[in-house]
Amino acid sequence: MLSSRTLGFLEGLAKASSAVYTEGGLLFTFKVCYQQAQSCSISSLRNSLVTPDQQRLELTEKDIQELGRFFQGSLGQYTKETPSQDAQEIALSLVERLRHDIQFDSASLVVEDDAYGMTVKLEMVQRPNNSLYSLEIWWSVD
Repeated sequence: MLSSRTLGFLEGLAKASSAVYTEGGLLFTFKVCYQQAQSCSISSLRNSLVTPDQQRLELTEKDIQELGRFFQGSLGQYTKETPSQDAQEIALSLVERLRHDIQFDSASLVVEDDAYGMTVKLEMVQRPNNSLYSLEIWWSVD
């Protein structure tokens, strides 16, 4: 589950985004799928679960940059380039909070960028209990 600290962090980002995009803004959902790690939707994560060596997927620097770019856009400064250091720090802070709360072993991130907003899907697996955690965050201008 998400701690009140992590939930408050996400709620704060949502409020800040709503102030920028008064007809849109940032929204999120969080799901726990107990003993259902194999049902993850991100193929690279799903494939890593069935490899003989139980390969673990880590979020890369590029993933953090993409997540930072998402947050920068959600706060009114959309870019297709490398996001600001502040935006990347927001991304790192969220990942650290999630790692603390969930203690996941593997994770994968997918970012979708369209004309009027962005969507992030972050799936995390806890191997000892075969559980899947999914955080979906999106923002739009309307």
